[in-house]
Amino acid sequence: MEPRVYERGLQWLVPTDARPEFARTLNRMGVTLRKLLAGRLLGMAFEGAFIFLALAVGGVPMALLLGIIAGVLAFIPYIGAIFSGVL
Repeated sequence: MEPRVYERGLQWLVPTDARPEFARTLNRMGVTLRKLLAGRLLGMAFEGAFIFLALAVGGVPMALLLGIIAGVLAFIPYIGAIFSGVL
């Protein structure tokens, strides 16, 4: 639950003189992964909303539910789109 504990544990595996650079690298990796997850969540929301609007305009019943399912399945890289299309 506390990522700092794991960071310190990893830093102990690195030689003492390389630990500051390793800590900076870990921080940059954390920032990058947080940005990646935020972009992924934004894409999921956009895809779900777009699917809902397209289905609602087309008169498909349960368009909201299908839009939510498509948005959630967008998190799975390749298989999610296939499952959304099948539904």
